[in-house]
Amino acid sequence: MRKAHMKVFPLGAMVFVLVLLGGFFPSMAQAVGLTINFGGSGTGRVEANSPGTDTLNIFSSNTLDYDQNSSVTLTATPTGIGASQSIFSSWAGCEKTSGNQCTVVMDAVKAVTVTFNLAPVTPPVTPPVNLTVNFAGTGTGQVTGSGTGTATFNVFRSGTIPYDLVQPPSSVTLTATPTGLGASLSTFAGWSGGGCTGTGTCSVSMSAARAVTATFTLVQRTLTVTKAGTGSGTVTSAPGGIACGSDCTEAYANGTTVTLTAVASTGSTFGGWSGGGCTGTGTCTVSMTAAQAVTATFTQNAQNQPPSVIAGPSITIALPNTATLTGTVTDDGLPATPGTVSSTWSKVSGPGTVIFGNASALSTTASFSQAGTYVLRLSATDGELLRGSDLTITANNQVARKLSNDLNADGTADLLWRNSLNGLVVGWLMNNAAVTTTGVLGGVPSNWKIMGMGDVNADGQADVIWRNTTTGVVAVWFMNGLTHTSTGFPGSASLNYVIKGIGDVDGNGTADLIWHNSVNGALAIWLMNGSTIAQSGFPGSAPVQWEVAGVGDVNADEKADVIWRNTTTGAVAVWLMNGLTHTSTGFPGSAPLSYVIKEIGDVDANGTADIVWHNKLNGSVAIWIMNGTKVAFAGFPGGVPLERQITGMGDVNADGQDDVIWQNRATGAVALWLMNGKDIMDTKFTRGTSTDWEIQ
Repeated sequence: MRKAHMKVFPLGAMVFVLVLLGGFFPSMAQAVGLTINFGGSGTGRVEANSPGTDTLNIFSSNTLDYDQNSSVTLTATPTGIGASQSIFSSWAGCEKTSGNQCTVVMDAVKAVTVTFNLAPVTPPVTPPVNLTVNFAGTGTGQVTGSGTGTATFNVFRSGTIPYDLVQPPSSVTLTATPTGLGASLSTFAGWSGGGCTGTGTCSVSMSAARAVTATFTLVQRTLTVTKAGTGSGTVTSAPGGIACGSDCTEAYANGTTVTLTAVASTGSTFGGWSGGGCTGTGTCTVSMTAAQAVTATFTQNAQNQPPSVIAGPSITIALPNTATLTGTVTDDGLPATPGTVSSTWSKVSGPGTVIFGNASALSTTASFSQAGTYVLRLSATDGELLRGSDLTITANNQVARKLSNDLNADGTADLLWRNSLNGLVVGWLMNNAAVTTTGVLGGVPSNWKIMGMGDVNADGQADVIWRNTTTGVVAVWFMNGLTHTSTGFPGSASLNYVIKGIGDVDGNGTADLIWHNSVNGALAIWLMNGSTIAQSGFPGSAPVQWEVAGVGDVNADEKADVIWRNTTTGAVAVWLMNGLTHTSTGFPGSAPLSYVIKEIGDVDANGTADIVWHNKLNGSVAIWIMNGTKVAFAGFPGGVPLERQITGMGDVNADGQDDVIWQNRATGAVALWLMNGKDIMDTKFTRGTSTDWEIQ
């Protein structure tokens, strides 16, 4: 703390002086305190002095000691720079003030307050600014401006808006409106500059001079020309733009009148206009007040074209079977003379000799001297022009034909009957679609059902497969013609499993049993060796809506495949098999649910199994000629009354083609459709029997 008067004497001299002076001065002057307080938002300093004392600089609240009755002068000076610049505001508690000075008489303890505040910020002076509005594009329009501190204005051409209309810091909103009529009708294309884009309003902050461009374009209408008809030609336009040909679409200014001209190519005739208000064969005048579409039709002049030839899809067969060929030829009837079409089958390539049943017929057969891949060609000519089509035949190695229902190994399918009343079993041996011999094979209780026939011991004679519907036990009757030689019991299975097919899935010459679980969709296979199960397995499963419709070798690899039917959608699926292994799946197609797959056999003698359908509503029959997992041909050989049902399939006339066996449920009569591919070659009616006998 600062004292107003501070003089230094030696201690002894000071005592002596005090003693000497004691008689003359009753007491010494007393020190009193002066408190200086700082207030306000600013900063500053205070210079404090009194007569005979040093000057002190005070920067914050403080207390100083002065002699009693002395006079002290305080001077306030603001400090700070920039945003901290301060100003002196006032004194409080002074005996007297003068400007920034405060006088205090120290006749007692005193306190004063000096106030400094931040200096007010003087806003910068913003110079006037201009807004420049520019117009661009092929169209016309106006720009309207308004906003805070801004007078409303309209601009029709490029120019600068005076600063007194857009005084800062105003914000100007610009609105563009296209103008024009007819061919001059315009559209606003968008803003650029001033921070504006798009086609909405443009908001410009006038903190500085700005330049904005409004682009207007003429409205465009699109003209599209389409060429139609069998002929050819070109369409051009005036004014230009359409050269159709290649350029068939052009945009024109709204209201433009476009004239189209059509010119037919050599060999064609211009047939006329349609669309765009145009008709006839002259020029077409289109007013482009809206988008327009015009069609020019050209007709080909009558001239001879070569026949259209389709040889058919590729086919796989197993020798010594023949391939069934079904070609298609269509023609335009020209030339008028001779006006007829002839066709010929020929061999293009292959390792052996090909013999055609009738090389001049569209539908015929082809036989092959040795295995291999062959390319055959169907050629057709109208007497003037020639065209051909090729197909590929894959002929696999020669194998012995195996019939699933040949009881006496004579190469002919036989019929097996069972009496629904007493369980008795009877066989009919067939020869050339006629019954040669009949015999009684035996009988079993009614809870045993015949599941089908198949040669399980590779002796060339079909055996009879039984299933006990109460216990699930399987039995095999080994046959020698009409004689039941012995019985075997290979095993049993849960009644959830049903025998759905009998066929050779592993290609070893013995028939195997194919099972389907109706509860979980699983497939099971017993590979048979006589009455013994050589091996069993589970190749896979399918959703329960899929049912096994039968088995047959659809790809001529000597191994039976599994055919499925979806009972919900009607779709067909084929599992290609290799023993117990499901190698791949194909989906040849689908059919209405009114069609039921009744039999699977080789109706065209090419070594691949085909699918025979029967419509349960109208009695019609359909046949899919299979080539692997694809349908090579489909046909509808005919239909019969609903009381006749397909009850079997087999080659009853030993021509290599499986035939369709019918039974009349009302009378017991039997009919045979002798098949030639998908066509019926002949119908035979063998002797009938009573209705309590059913073909198995």
